[in-house]
Amino acid sequence: MEDEDLFGQGTGEARDSISLLPKKIAIQVFSYVDIADLANCACVCRSWKVITQSGALWSRVGKSYIPLLLTHCPGLLTDKVAARLLYKARPYLIHLNLRECQHLKQATFVSVSQCRNIQDLNLSGCLGLDDDTLKLITKGCKILLYLNISHTSLTDASLRAVAKYCVNLQYISLAFCNKFSDRGLHYLSNGKCSKKLEYLDLSGCLQVTPQGFQNLASGCINLTTLILDDFPTLMDDSIIMMTEKCHKIHTVSFLGSPLLTDESFKHLAQLKQLRVLKVDGNHRISDDSMRMVGKLCPDLQHIYLTDCQRLTDSTLKSFANCRSLTVLNIADCVRISDAGVRHLTEGVCTAKLRELNLTNCVRVGDLAMAFLLELRIGDSCLGQQGHDPQVQFSRQRRQQSKSIRPRRMNERFVANMAQKGGKEKPDLLYRLEQYQECYTLYKDLLKNTQDEFDAERQTNMAAVVAALQMWDVQNVEDAGLDEDSYEVCYNNACYQIGCGNLDLAELKLKKAEEFLRNDSDLTEEELDEELAIIRFQMGYLLQKKGRCEEAAQLYNQVQKNRPSDVGIGAVLSNNLVTINKDQNVFDSKRKMKSATGDNVKGKLTSVQKQIVAVNQCLLHMYSNQGELCLKQAEELHREDPDLMSCVLISAAQHVRDKNMDKAMAMLQAYRNSHPDKQFTLQLMMAQIYLSQGSVYAACDALKALGDLQHKPGVVSALVTLYMGQEDRAAASDVLVNAVNWYKKNQPKSPDLAILTQANSAFQLKHGNADLAAQMLEDLRKQNPKDPMVLAQLISAYSQFNPNKAKEISRDLPPVSEIVREVDVDALESAFSTLGPKYMKKMQKGEPSPGPSGDMLLKKKKKKKKGKLPKNCEAGGDIDPERWLPRRERSYYRGKRKDKRREIGKGTQGSGTVASELDASKVSPGGSDPSSPRPGSAAVSSPSSGATASPQAAPAAAGPRQQKPAQAQKKKKKKGGVKW
Repeated sequence: MEDEDLFGQGTGEARDSISLLPKKIAIQVFSYVDIADLANCACVCRSWKVITQSGALWSRVGKSYIPLLLTHCPGLLTDKVAARLLYKARPYLIHLNLRECQHLKQATFVSVSQCRNIQDLNLSGCLGLDDDTLKLITKGCKILLYLNISHTSLTDASLRAVAKYCVNLQYISLAFCNKFSDRGLHYLSNGKCSKKLEYLDLSGCLQVTPQGFQNLASGCINLTTLILDDFPTLMDDSIIMMTEKCHKIHTVSFLGSPLLTDESFKHLAQLKQLRVLKVDGNHRISDDSMRMVGKLCPDLQHIYLTDCQRLTDSTLKSFANCRSLTVLNIADCVRISDAGVRHLTEGVCTAKLRELNLTNCVRVGDLAMAFLLELRIGDSCLGQQGHDPQVQFSRQRRQQSKSIRPRRMNERFVANMAQKGGKEKPDLLYRLEQYQECYTLYKDLLKNTQDEFDAERQTNMAAVVAALQMWDVQNVEDAGLDEDSYEVCYNNACYQIGCGNLDLAELKLKKAEEFLRNDSDLTEEELDEELAIIRFQMGYLLQKKGRCEEAAQLYNQVQKNRPSDVGIGAVLSNNLVTINKDQNVFDSKRKMKSATGDNVKGKLTSVQKQIVAVNQCLLHMYSNQGELCLKQAEELHREDPDLMSCVLISAAQHVRDKNMDKAMAMLQAYRNSHPDKQFTLQLMMAQIYLSQGSVYAACDALKALGDLQHKPGVVSALVTLYMGQEDRAAASDVLVNAVNWYKKNQPKSPDLAILTQANSAFQLKHGNADLAAQMLEDLRKQNPKDPMVLAQLISAYSQFNPNKAKEISRDLPPVSEIVREVDVDALESAFSTLGPKYMKKMQKGEPSPGPSGDMLLKKKKKKKKGKLPKNCEAGGDIDPERWLPRRERSYYRGKRKDKRREIGKGTQGSGTVASELDASKVSPGGSDPSSPRPGSAAVSSPSSGATASPQAAPAAAGPRQQKPAQAQKKKKKKGGVKW
């Protein structure tokens, strides 16, 4: 009956619009019909009968139809009706909800046991359910995943059956089941499903003792959700046992458990994956345990701490670091005040926070509502380019170090706040970045008010003065506040940074650190947090001084400690990116991502957001992401049309993309609308022309600067460019026009003398001696005794008027006066053609006086000892043939290449060598005549008169004296070596 062909084909009955619909859409339409009408629809026609018998309509019988029966006709759902429905839907029934069906008896539950594919079964409040029927159900439905048997009278036998047969069970609810005991939990923890069980609800099960929780902890080690609501007898021991064994728990609920103390929640804090925490009506837990939970469980998403009257603002401060927090309910926590809400709005939790319940928090006032209003409508403000980190102000309780700028803040709301409380308006104005008005108010308060908050107002006053100097760039006088706290020292250091007194600012930061370390009231965590701010500001100061390596070390040290203030982390990442510049682009992109996240939009001032946005745009350009760079630069320009940085970045990106026309058109349009920024734009246009090799176009761009083209730097650039093109006439015109402009407009400017002297030197070098002489005459009128001008003037006149040159030479000072202060030796050493080595030799060659002062002693040269030949000792015999080649020496014997060549082959004793050495085969004539006789000398003396016979044959040489035959040389191949 499930075939698609039956729909509207061949029956002649499918004339209505529903029958002509596709099958899935028709089933979706009938899914909104209750069970009684569905039975009536099956009788309309064949096509509707096919639709109503679809398994998709019956797979959720309990969830869809039974609640409708209970609502409209509760008396219809009898055992007979339920059994018929279950029998019809048993092949494809997956979800069954029989909640609060109190009239159902055993027949219905037997039918339930025959539905083998059920995975989700809700039998909550079924009073007819007993141990036997549940055992029958668990035997039949062996693939159950979710089982709800709350509000029933089941005993340990039921839990034993569940543990035995439901091997895949993941969810079980035993809420308000009062008949089972610790033994039933023992069965459950030792059953086949214990390792897979993830959800357990024991709400209202007051009969469970710590022994039962110990049984659960030993077996159900994979629990993730533990619900223990309405459990007034629940003690710390039970929770401690569960947390020590079940390390995967991420959701806990203790609503109505007033006996739990801080010990339980300190152990819960060790579960770092904790996501949901619910506590209600507990007056024993305090800020100590909640501070640990907020620190060790940063991934908390839902927090319910209703009617916990010992919790204060410190708890909210610790929860401000939970980056995934979406729901926070602190209703009836009467000690929560505006300061706690302020801590909350300044933390990283604001990125995802969607629900905040402050019902009956009587100390929360209008100022907290202002913080929440800023959090809701705060908008990021994009602005001008910058690479510098920005100042962090007072960390004092009443005034914050950073503020956001809600651009659409209701000013009437601010006026109402001022009427309600005099102390609240300056704080709010500071957060609105209206520093001048805030400064005026604090000045009046310090003058006309004196109470216990005086030191606090001084700290805030120092913060406002620093803000005016840093953000609004106003020259504000030092407030002259006493530096008796580290907050005031820190803010004064920020003020000095804004003034440019970096050395004095460094001293004040060190003084603030000393104050901070001597403060015994601070905990170790608070001390580290405050020190991180001072170190960060010190790193910024070092970066301003150009000591970037030391600044990077301080930044990395602060980043390693993970500061709780997300604003510090964002600005720190931005500063590290500016140190990297175009190096380590991948690391810079990772840091820039953390500086531009959603959680920091409300933590930075408008200037800081401006700087970060521009730096991100530059990073896109360096990482070859041209489209992103142009898109973000366009957004920056749209937000602030006066911002020049975004225009320059866009032009640079167009140049990288080789779109010169777009770059020039953009710069020219911005120049026309902002004539006060013409100088920078014209210089960039000239640079673009030069990069393309258009020198004359670059010169025209520089000449378009108006009066600025006559400045010495621009004149030097123009002359250099024209001389590079060998255009001397144009270079000369530039110099002459510059000199004439200064004579007419600024005759007393020192630049006139510089340009005149440079122009005269240029003209003199290129043959315009008469023009050079005129300019030098002007210089001579200003300083008649300048020998340099006189010398140049003589050189110029000597080329076309020698008599005038002689006349002027009389005005030169005498030679003795000129050389009076001249160091001749220094000149010789500097300009000697032989160089400094010759001067050193000349100094060494000077004779030194002897002992009497008039005798010169000559140094004796030391003779070097000659080197002896190799392997020759001093005093030994020297080989007279040492100069001959080794092969030609008399004692050279050569090398034996084949020692076996003369050994004959054959049997032992055969061969020529053996016969020669055989003594028995000596000739009868006796030995060789030349052989010496025993007792006679080898050579006869001259007195004996005996001489050697000339026919005597030489003695036979031994085998060691025989030289081996030389090997035949290999013939070279014909053709020679091929190159």
